[in-house]
Amino acid sequence: MFKTDNKKRFLDAITLKTCESLSHGDQMIHDKLVAEITNVHIEGDEGNALAKWMTEEMYNDPGTHYTGGGNLMTGGETEWDDKATPGHENSIPPLRVLTEMADMHTTYMNTDYNPKHIDLWKETNIPASDIGEPAESAYGRIERRLGYRLRLTEAEMTTAETAGGEFIITAAIVNDGFAGIVKPRPLYAVLDGGNNRYDILLASTDVRDWTPGNIVFGSSFKLPEDMPKGVYTIALWLPDNAENLRLRPEYSVRFANKNIWDNKNGYNKLGELTVF
Repeated sequence: MFKTDNKKRFLDAITLKTCESLSHGDQMIHDKLVAEITNVHIEGDEGNALAKWMTEEMYNDPGTHYTGGGNLMTGGETEWDDKATPGHENSIPPLRVLTEMADMHTTYMNTDYNPKHIDLWKETNIPASDIGEPAESAYGRIERRLGYRLRLTEAEMTTAETAGGEFIITAAIVNDGFAGIVKPRPLYAVLDGGNNRYDILLASTDVRDWTPGNIVFGSSFKLPEDMPKGVYTIALWLPDNAENLRLRPEYSVRFANKNIWDNKNGYNKLGELTVF
């Protein structure tokens, strides 16, 4: 929820609850999320100005999130006026809902209200996307893209080196989600040899910068001088920032790729390193 000690801005036209200045990790709640303009009676320049503020100024204000967009818990519920909205005649088309949720960097939705909108999304089928998403309902696509959705597209790394040698890794990632990672969390390059595991903190990379779109990051470091010879699994590990949750796999970030997630260790496997 928003902090009570912040000055609040109330936009009565859409009953949008937010704050003038939100610290990182706060939430923004819309109780008429993706409402049809005719339903909330916002017209002309006033409506255009409000839409611009919601999708541009608010999300590019450094006071509302960590980076240039998408590092804020943003969501809410849809509205419905049974008297003014018979059937679905004034409901926003589901494909437009997807676009507006992307513009607003939506991270969550209340699926209990209003069920008429939710049912419409479930009943509307959309084709497969060009990023590998299957043909599915609009509801399924929204569910898939809420928050962040990180997909590894390419990775290059050192695959053979001696102890004490240089290890280099570069990776290309696409965030197909509506938003970025909200809270800070560490990024580790893991070299796991079974009996010997090394977690190398990549401190120069802040994963909150991985907002929607294409991401490229790289890092290099020296392997430990006493690293035993053998074969090591190379992985990226994004655990929870809290020490008491760090070793719990269910709190780690899982990439949206097949066959790279290690459920036991909670990391994303990239390849192997041979230390000789």
